[in-house]
Amino acid sequence: MKYIWLMVAMAGLLMAQPASAAVSTGGLMKLAKSDDPQNLSLAKLYFSALYDGELWVTIDAQADGHPVFCPPSKVALVPEQLIAITEKFLSENSADYKLQGVTLDDEEPGMVLLMALKATFPCEIK
Repeated sequence: MKYIWLMVAMAGLLMAQPASAAVSTGGLMKLAKSDDPQNLSLAKLYFSALYDGELWVTIDAQADGHPVFCPPSKVALVPEQLIAITEKFLSENSADYKLQGVTLDDEEPGMVLLMALKATFPCEIK
């Protein structure tokens, strides 16, 4: 029962946010580098949720022979690693990236994490 109330409360919070309140990659990285433990926990949770979704997508795509990225099979990535992978990708690619006037910092975090995972764990072409 406790979980049901938690889900209802979370749904209420999500519905209370305007559609334009999407988190940017830059904003999420600021949370990840924050000294505030609550902000850091929120960033870790966000990265974990993004990775879980992206991992399911690549597993499904792999079944069709077209994986999106290929992490080592015996590696479980933790939020700190996902943050480090994203941070490295940003530092190496921010100057070169601009899509329709949008910088990597302004881009959706899910898209940037996906690009970072593809760059970090490319798939072998067979």
